[in-house]
Amino acid sequence: MFLATLSSLIASLVAFAVYKLRKGLREVNYIPGIRSPFSPLSPLGASLPCTFWNPTHEWPWYWRKTGYFNQTHDIVSTVPFLLGTPSLYTSSLDVMKQLLNSEGTRLEKPRELSSALQWGDNITSVNGDVWRTHRRIVAPSFTTRMYGDVWKSARNVYSDMINSEQWNNKTKVSIPQFNTTMCRVTITIISNCGFGLSLKWSDKDGPVSEAPKDDFPEALRIVSETSLHRLLIPSWAFNLPIKRLREIQNAWNVVETFILSAIDRRKEEDLDSESLDDTNVPGDMLNRLVMGWLRDDKHGLTKKDVLADMFTLVFAGHETTASGLSATFGYLAVNPDIQQKAFEEVSRVFAENNPAEQLDPTKLSYTFNCFLEALRLVPSGFFLPRRATGDITLKISRPQPGTVFVKKGTLIMIDLIGIHRNPEIFEDPHSYKPERWAGVAEHETALFGFGTRACIGRKFAHTEVLCFISSFLHDWKIEPLYGSVQGETKEVWEENVLGRAGLTGTAFGLKSVPLKFVRRVGNSA
Repeated sequence: MFLATLSSLIASLVAFAVYKLRKGLREVNYIPGIRSPFSPLSPLGASLPCTFWNPTHEWPWYWRKTGYFNQTHDIVSTVPFLLGTPSLYTSSLDVMKQLLNSEGTRLEKPRELSSALQWGDNITSVNGDVWRTHRRIVAPSFTTRMYGDVWKSARNVYSDMINSEQWNNKTKVSIPQFNTTMCRVTITIISNCGFGLSLKWSDKDGPVSEAPKDDFPEALRIVSETSLHRLLIPSWAFNLPIKRLREIQNAWNVVETFILSAIDRRKEEDLDSESLDDTNVPGDMLNRLVMGWLRDDKHGLTKKDVLADMFTLVFAGHETTASGLSATFGYLAVNPDIQQKAFEEVSRVFAENNPAEQLDPTKLSYTFNCFLEALRLVPSGFFLPRRATGDITLKISRPQPGTVFVKKGTLIMIDLIGIHRNPEIFEDPHSYKPERWAGVAEHETALFGFGTRACIGRKFAHTEVLCFISSFLHDWKIEPLYGSVQGETKEVWEENVLGRAGLTGTAFGLKSVPLKFVRRVGNSA
């Protein structure tokens, strides 16, 4: 009896798998690709390790040399036969541009993939007129004045870090987790310049007199690390008597309380909401968001919208920049010739200009290209999700010239790892070569997205990373910190550090970057 029941269940499961696979293949028009039990974006598929039978959401990294049949296919499909929905992935820059040129007409961002949705609509999750409202409110805060403040803040944070950590008295400094240091740097800069939250490096317990609870720094860390959990785990599950889930829920509550208190304080300053229509009105991002909330019309924001936008712009935005900085320092550490060339450029520019004031980025182009190249190899935002709102026909070149028909409702993942490691686009794609970006226009890099929905804060990020990298290079030589395994060599360090990446919080990046800094003779912090 038992065996008969078991056999019946197995037969039913097999029949279901065959039905779901055939249905999924029809939905993606039989485009070749990955066939697996679970969708890479399903809760189970994303939670299990990446194996040959389970491509997690990070499969583009693990299979970066073979995921697109050695990059000879512009588009591949993922079709699960147990859980999840089919989707398409592209590693073609040309296909990416075709898709994003359809933004707002036949393509939109899938709202369910935004980690801030539990609080409300935000600038990264909404589409159409709602997105234009968010952008109209936020965009004018990104001004030349702000970028000047960003440069000064980055210099101040660098000096504050050197003094607070007492590096100014040392010739050598070892940092086993440089990622953590960079996250602290970028959250301080964006909080100060974008939202006036008064964070300082020397404040060990968090924001100056503003944290609603003593555990705010720890809560912020947990929130940064568990954004994926909030996306994949149902909201009701966080009320279960499971310690880890309760810790996550409590951390998100603490951060929410902190953000709301900042919003309320800014509201009490009697902002003039009518001045919002004047795009020349000065003010940081928080000012403009609160003014957008105070508007009592269909073009305004709700308080939840302001909360969600703040989370997205501050707590998600700083992680992407920190990830790019960590990767840059990691690659410079194992490429001393490239590091020396960047150092010589920085030394020359600093000698001719006052580094305390914002410098012309064109004078530090090679140094900035070091950042772009690291970001190419380890993109902080490793995919751009889109959903077809209408039928789309795409032109492809590989495996042979032709067209691909995409049905309405299909989820399309623009894979930035696949694009930026595609040998059809980049010669010797797995090597670190900053010179490949010489003369390339910033908007053509696609590292911060493309088209109308490109990252709104990309110039903010450009300014802080250029200032921080150049300040560091001027004073310190960057070297790998060996010791994770006995007798670790440069090659082993590269494999363990530069070869290990994944989603850390809301950004993709290297798992751990242990570094050593040696003070340059004659230079001071």
